[in-house]
Amino acid sequence: FADDVRSGSFPNHEESYHMATSEAEELAGLYGS
Repeated sequence: FADDVRSGSFPNHEESYHMATSEAEELAGLYGS
């Protein structure tokens, strides 16, 4: 598992959490980017 995470093969697109761009920008503003 750790090797998959380090190599970038996990999580793949289907296994990742997705959010709207506006939500991501709001969080970046709150917590820095």
